[in-house]
Amino acid sequence: MRYAELLLLHAEAANELGDGSKALASLNRVRIRAGIKAMDLAGPAVLRDSIRLEYRRELEFEGHRFFHLVRWGTIPKAMIDRGFTIGKHELYPIAQDEIDRNPALDQNPGW
Repeated sequence: MRYAELLLLHAEAANELGDGSKALASLNRVRIRAGIKAMDLAGPAVLRDSIRLEYRRELEFEGHRFFHLVRWGTIPKAMIDRGFTIGKHELYPIAQDEIDRNPALDQNPGW
């Protein structure tokens, strides 16, 4: 995990909690460091979209996008053409030996 990702996580959380000024401050720290112009205060929806775009730019080839899309609930739209099955691929299968060791454990749906 990199510092920029922590700043983006903070920006996302602050925005979802209604604190746009803190969200914007964290987002702009990432943007300015990357040489991108700082944003002005905007509404929560615009700020949310800007934070998500910055995640995409900042962590492009680091293998985090799938998990962000699942967390945001936007994965079906982004991955349906790649074999993503709604109700199945949001979770990984639980290994059979783990289920054998713990009979109270149920397999994730679709697996």
